[in-house]
Amino acid sequence: MFEHLGKRAVAVAVTILLLVTSLSGCSAFSESAAPAPEKAKITVSALPTIDLAPLWLAQEGGYFEAEGLQVALKPANSGQPPYEEMNSGKVDMVLSSYVPFILSGSTRTQNIRLVADGSSLDKYSSAIVTVPGSPVQRVVDLPGKRIAVVGNNTVAHLLTRSVMVDHGVDDDGVDWVTMRLEDVAAALNEKRVDAAYLPEPFLTQAVLSSRVTIVASLSSGASVNFPLTGYAATADWVSANPNTLAAFRRALAAASRDIADRSKFEPIVVNHLKVSTDAAALMSLPTFSSVVNPQRLQRVSDLLQAMQVTPERFDVNTIIAR
Repeated sequence: MFEHLGKRAVAVAVTILLLVTSLSGCSAFSESAAPAPEKAKITVSALPTIDLAPLWLAQEGGYFEAEGLQVALKPANSGQPPYEEMNSGKVDMVLSSYVPFILSGSTRTQNIRLVADGSSLDKYSSAIVTVPGSPVQRVVDLPGKRIAVVGNNTVAHLLTRSVMVDHGVDDDGVDWVTMRLEDVAAALNEKRVDAAYLPEPFLTQAVLSSRVTIVASLSSGASVNFPLTGYAATADWVSANPNTLAAFRRALAAASRDIADRSKFEPIVVNHLKVSTDAAALMSLPTFSSVVNPQRLQRVSDLLQAMQVTPERFDVNTIIAR
């Protein structure tokens, strides 16, 4: 009998405790609201590329709104970060390749901070490509040939050179042809170039429509899962807007996770990049992330040094916002 009463007493006590905790709102597991952003409306400058997919999802899926933010996109004029617009406050953040950010940090020409990750290579999200009849069919065929890239010392140029190094071939005699990605497939078929760098969605589109074939994935050897793009802001902006940055990061982290769902990814790229539904279904996604990993990012700086773009090793920790 006493044992039975003891169990009833414990049950009643637990019930009362849970009721009081619920009514008082003092649960150890309750979360306080995040501080309001200092700046509720921000502008991000970027080229309309696949790397923007998580941001587009965050805009259209209410992720930013849930964090008290309105994020506008301003189309960039080139792949180079618009530092003048950043310094003047016309834009708050920029999404770009990591290469120019690290170059500006290493030369101390700009006081920028990397605030969020964007994308990294996945197995076939970028590749060296060719067409039947080209003198290039394998990586060992590349020396002395005409290779299309978007520019010298860009991530496309550096990663193509890295793949060649991994295969033990010399890139000294290569004729690097600067070309827009939109023009690559035609240039290959017209034999104006022998091989080219292509990322998604241009890669899948060219494979479907222009007889383009893959020579090698850029995500191989030393460049496996190589960091490609990230978001940056000025150091002054980061210092003045810690709550805004935290809200942006939370929304981007959720969208970067969810964009891996192809039912979310494919409509986004069909709408914003104007690719066909067939191409969207076949595309290889880059790896999307939001947290800047110093160890991974150091690979970009080390590649710049290895390719003799920078004279010495630059520690990327000095330009990462914490």
